[in-house]
Amino acid sequence: MSSQSSISLVVVSYITAMHAWETQTEQRGGHGEGASGDCGLSIMDRVERMEQMFTTGEADAVEAARQRILTEHCTPRERRSRGGWGTTPKHHPELERITRVQQLADGRAHVWTDYTDDQDFRTQRRYELQFCDGVWLIDQHYILREGEEFPEIY
Repeated sequence: MSSQSSISLVVVSYITAMHAWETQTEQRGGHGEGASGDCGLSIMDRVERMEQMFTTGEADAVEAARQRILTEHCTPRERRSRGGWGTTPKHHPELERITRVQQLADGRAHVWTDYTDDQDFRTQRRYELQFCDGVWLIDQHYILREGEEFPEIY
């Protein structure tokens, strides 16, 4: 397997794992579509559900699952949760496409992606990877907006 394929595989695996985690977390928190196809719980019910998740320790289990994904795909360093979850996954393996891979000479690589969700909201990202102990790992990724980069890894 070529280096560019290995680099791409790490990013795709991360996107896939994060999408699964985000989707499951949204459902546990009362976001997203309910069983009847509606929009899930009301805002007040979601707030109560989140409070319940923190009280029962369920939120800790959710965070532990996120940390496992980061441990598998990312360089080892502290990564803090921004807390709270939105109603749309930030990653999607079918909608976030790699547009460019650049391997740099010093054991680093950059991967650019383009994600357009089902509401036509477009997010472009740049992932920074490092070659660590024989494997490529994501060190950071950025949202690209109007010529600026905003760190996103959480």
